[in-house]
Amino acid sequence: MNPVGHLLADFAALIVIMVLALFRLRRLAFTVYDVIDGAFFILMGVFAGAWAANAIPRIVGNLMGSSVYTPWWAAGEHWMGAVTGGALVGYWWAKRRRLPVGVCFDALAPLLPITLAIIRVGCFLNADAFGRETASWIGMWLPDPNGVYAMRYPTQLVSLVMNLLLAGLLFGFEFYNHRRGMPLNWPFPGFLFFTLRRTLLPGPLLF
Repeated sequence: MNPVGHLLADFAALIVIMVLALFRLRRLAFTVYDVIDGAFFILMGVFAGAWAANAIPRIVGNLMGSSVYTPWWAAGEHWMGAVTGGALVGYWWAKRRRLPVGVCFDALAPLLPITLAIIRVGCFLNADAFGRETASWIGMWLPDPNGVYAMRYPTQLVSLVMNLLLAGLLFGFEFYNHRRGMPLNWPFPGFLFFTLRRTLLPGPLLF
């Protein structure tokens, strides 16, 4: 396990998405201050959504007398909760700044799978979000968080590759529409983010 590597990957993901966001949001006349200001609020939403996604099932499980729950300190790993929380706060922030919500979301949509791909590098180094044991040809000799090695699905690496492919598809869709002379954010503002929200790979076990 390498928690330092995981933290470095998370930090690298944050830097990458902020730099790419500034580049893509220039078409909306965003400044560096705008990106930093928006990033602060959206990150708060990301953390809150990730925590809630695990805390709520844990609370419900405890009320129902279940001993199976996800610890609160693992909440940051819940990707779908993080995206939902960040999206809700991002919507509030864009409306507060009187910005076109769908256009802003589309500008950031291809960056989210890139961010998750970088985070998966940290997951691989730290042996979390590990795959199940398997005898399949795709199996690799990998540990779980307790350091127990076995032939497992390389979930982190599969997630990394598939999210990079997803980002490539979104960028490709934009480029194709640009070449066709279609208007920005065709067929409607928010289309890329809506598509992404339906196809994002959730965090922990893919197999």
